[in-house]
Amino acid sequence: MKRCVPVRAAAVIAGPSDLEALGRHQPAFVNGDDTYDGWAKVWPDYGRHKADLYRDRSPIFWTANLDVPILILHSRQDRLVPVEHALRMAAALQAGGKPYALHIYERDGHLLPLNRDDRNRQIVSWFMSAR
Repeated sequence: MKRCVPVRAAAVIAGPSDLEALGRHQPAFVNGDDTYDGWAKVWPDYGRHKADLYRDRSPIFWTANLDVPILILHSRQDRLVPVEHALRMAAALQAGGKPYALHIYERDGHLLPLNRDDRNRQIVSWFMSAR
């Protein structure tokens, strides 16, 4: 979407909006763990260009390029990606006059498994309204 891919709408479930902030909250994303190598190893020339890499991959910094309606779904209890990512993204979209909707579930985890049916209904409705 940053590069203006031709879509009519988008939905984001528990998405990080600022990868540098996420890396501070979850260092395993940067350094890796038993299941993942980490950004420091998989992003090209991380050591010298990490600021640019974070900015390039963090939608909070390029909301001006987002010109389709975006549905943001997140849980207040998400331990992997804190809800602040959704709130900051919504604030940036609002400041830029971009079309969006935000729904925060009070009790759920990452990807909203406890509210799967409602989550899916909202996404389908969002895409249908963008037709």
